[in-house]
Amino acid sequence: MKNIIIFHYHFLPGGVTTVIKNQIHFLKQFFPDINFILISSDDKKDSMPDNYKKLYFPEFDYIENISLDKKSLEQKIEKILYEIHKQYKNSIWWIHNHHLGKNPIFTHILSKFLESTEQKAILQIHDFPECARLENYQTLLNFYPDIKLYPLGKNIIYSVINKNDYEILRSSGIPENKLVYLPNIYIKKEIKYNAIQYDLEKLSYQNGFHFNKNLPIVLYPVRSIRRKNILEAILFNKVLQNFNLIVTLPANSKSEINYSNLVKTIFLKEKVIGAWGIAAQDNNIFDFILKNSKLIISTSILEGFGLFIFDALSAKKNFYARELPIFKDFNIKNKKIFYNNLYVKIDGNNLDKIKNMYIAQLKNYDFLKKFENKLMEEIEQNFIGKYIDYSYLDIENQYNIIKNINKKEIDEIKSINPIFNDFGNMLKEKKFLDLKIDYQIGNKAIINLFTNIDNYFNHNIKTTVQNIEKNVLEKNLNLKNLKLLFNKY
Repeated sequence: MKNIIIFHYHFLPGGVTTVIKNQIHFLKQFFPDINFILISSDDKKDSMPDNYKKLYFPEFDYIENISLDKKSLEQKIEKILYEIHKQYKNSIWWIHNHHLGKNPIFTHILSKFLESTEQKAILQIHDFPECARLENYQTLLNFYPDIKLYPLGKNIIYSVINKNDYEILRSSGIPENKLVYLPNIYIKKEIKYNAIQYDLEKLSYQNGFHFNKNLPIVLYPVRSIRRKNILEAILFNKVLQNFNLIVTLPANSKSEINYSNLVKTIFLKEKVIGAWGIAAQDNNIFDFILKNSKLIISTSILEGFGLFIFDALSAKKNFYARELPIFKDFNIKNKKIFYNNLYVKIDGNNLDKIKNMYIAQLKNYDFLKKFENKLMEEIEQNFIGKYIDYSYLDIENQYNIIKNINKKEIDEIKSINPIFNDFGNMLKEKKFLDLKIDYQIGNKAIINLFTNIDNYFNHNIKTTVQNIEKNVLEKNLNLKNLKLLFNKY
């Protein structure tokens, strides 16, 4: 068949790498003649199987890891792309998160290259730099004020992993005949139930944590990064005090290390019932924790897909999650497993300070100034009254609530948040709730894409929209995507 060349900055363990692994594994079953070639920046950042051809180009790494000056790097990347194009004729490039702001020079040169050649490419969008990544977006603009993030051509297809992102791109000007809804595929996880047995209490205490073997386990299967809003899961634990909270992994990104260390500190210092980061100690321990968990929780405020749902399905575990737009894709009827807000009381002076942080944020980024009036209206509406959703707090104030919580405050939080009753009911639930999720939708979509791949590339461009970049930015700019929790910590 064809050479499919997969590009990503790195193949370190994590969400995008897992998605790519599953896509390759699944496609090889149905299209055994596909020859996959993997391109990333560094063999030390590669956890992919070794039975594929791999190419490494340091110039494709995150920009902060590259010492070349701008002009030299532009020339080097352009030369590399032409060499790949020449060596692998008639190949399809499958490029993940090309536009995220991790390497603006790669983004710029790639867009120009694709628009000036006939190289076929699938640009897979997992995340938007315009959504909750203000620093990334500003970095892109700092390098190229008129950067083209969304190139168009007969040879370019866009794939997105949820319907919300599909609608953003469609309504921003990406033609529907060049846009594919491609949810993450589901490969049933083989849970190693007969694997090594672990003494979680002993393991936790060895690391200074406070696991209670007499209480059920609530699992949060995530890396400790800001958008996962982990302190909210800790607040659940502090209010109810009737379960072990296990957060599986530390962060592996430089920009998230401080937050990850804070989460660990809170587990230790505030004597959170449960344990943090213990899945990083042993490759087999996650399956053991998953097997022995009573419930899976997600307090995340931004997700492209929600891979934890696949963990829950594989292990037949119920979950309780903060509701996000992406969950509409699963068409789940049972709304008791989701919550929208967790309100806390903040005194007037402190509330004004938090409000002013949001206002100051609008002044920090030039590209926000055009939308200042719209965003100011949202800020004003969000700061009426004495209660605020916990996820709108900055990290310091989130921690202060955990640190200073007492019985009176616990009672008040319970009284204004019926979600604690819903969570308690899910914790008591004895049977696995079959949510009738069509988890095969991604599997069907990827087969359809590659069965008809030539047709997608044969479609001509039909759009009159001139400024897709501006439209995508505008559709992502709302207060939910500008929460203080996303800011550098």
